Amino acid sequence: MVNADLYVQLVLAEQHGQLGSTLAELGDFLLAQQRQRRKLIALLQYPILLIFLLGAMMVALGIFVYPELRTWQGNQLSSHWQIIPWQGIAAFLVGFVIIYLFAYYLRWQKKDVESRVRARCSWPVVGKMYRQYYGYYLVSTMAMLLGHGLSLRECCQVATSFNNNSLLCWWGQRLSSINEGGRSMVKLVDNCPYLPAELTIFLQQGLTQERLADELAVFGHLLFQRLLETIERLLVFVQPLMFLIVAIMIIGMYMSILLPIYHSLQGVY
Repeated sequence: MVNADLYVQLVLAEQHGQLGSTLAELGDFLLAQQRQRRKLIALLQYPILLIFLLGAMMVALGIFVYPELRTWQGNQLSSHWQIIPWQGIAAFLVGFVIIYLFAYYLRWQKKDVESRVRARCSWPVVGKMYRQYYGYYLVSTMAMLLGHGLSLRECCQVATSFNNNSLLCWWGQRLSSINEGGRSMVKLVDNCPYLPAELTIFLQQGLTQERLADELAVFGHLLFQRLLETIERLLVFVQPLMFLIVAIMIIGMYMSILLPIYHSLQGVY
């Protein structure tokens, strides 16, 4: 959550006598976030150490071993392995990736906050996590505002006072324009990939404001549990992925040493 948005939420909670429950919910979220961060760091410690050691070993090979191999090979430069411009290919690939990332960054800067959120939700692997996070964030915030006794129209007005670069402010402005035009917000929610489909059911049930706030609060807790489960499943794949990278680096090191030796021995025989 953006700090300015959090400040507004705490001020509203204090004004309506719900500061304790709001702080408790925020504390649960931050505690879970810290727990996941510690788990991620613990999973990454050993693979990152291995990658660092392998990087140091590759530097040592480049300084001490590869020059000796080139000297030992002498003039045997006719093998297919040796004539391929591997350094040029690697430089081209690295340059292509850098240019692509720079162009993507420039396009990213031109997008509004809602377009950025939609882009994050479409990312592979972590897109589902982002969808669940934004869904939980918006649903829990709506439940809190309704629980303060605000109507949907007043919730939109309050949301527009949040940080201009926040998703809450964007939604407040969009829903305010929809209400002024007499259109239904259900269709907008249905077309939003990061809002859960169940939200439209709550909005169409015709519940009282107090009952809707309670239902959304319970639903927000359910979304929070789903988010934690998704993060846990993603963390399971972090360490195997890092070990796969380490294995590829080790194989590459062996290939860079053994293949030139193999081709040199072919020239001898």
